[in-house]
Amino acid sequence: MKDQSYSVFPLSDLVKDLGKRRTQEYLGTFRLYKDSDAGVFLSKKVLMMEDRDLSRTYLAMDSNDEIMGFISLGIKCLSIPEKSLLSDRMIQDMFIDPKQESYRHFFLHR
Repeated sequence: MKDQSYSVFPLSDLVKDLGKRRTQEYLGTFRLYKDSDAGVFLSKKVLMMEDRDLSRTYLAMDSNDEIMGFISLGIKCLSIPEKSLLSDRMIQDMFIDPKQESYRHFFLHR
């Protein structure tokens, strides 16, 4: 039976170790989704998104350093108008401080 264990590493660690150019080449080796939207995102957009603080990506790699998968967390500031359709209870459940004008939220891209 093939070993299915993997470790998860921040993409930023890979960039520190390899540099951007070699990291970009390495991301292009991800075969599972090479021709899919996820593959295009990983090979062409993920480094730009990291640089612009729009997302944080984590790579799942096996013992041979092959990319098994990845998770990207999108970072987005949301503005909620003073007169919104959100109830006070919903605002409280979302941990929103009514005194703030914008809120940092994280979205999972899979």
